[in-house]
Amino acid sequence: MIGGWAAIIHGSARVTLDVDVVYRRHRDNLERLIQLKRAAGRPKDFEVIGELQALLEERRKLTGS
Repeated sequence: MIGGWAAIIHGSARVTLDVDVVYRRHRDNLERLIQLKRAAGRPKDFEVIGELQALLEERRKLTGS
């Protein structure tokens, strides 16, 4: 567990409504996350899509695929 949920488990009174996601930076995972965020369609999600697409492009340059 990470982020706010980890803090709650360790006794913090702080409440968060977000979810932290840790993912392997594999091409397939990045593509799935981009699709998921596009489906959600909230303004903050579009910022994340840009970040994920940049990671995907960086991976493509490094691996040649």
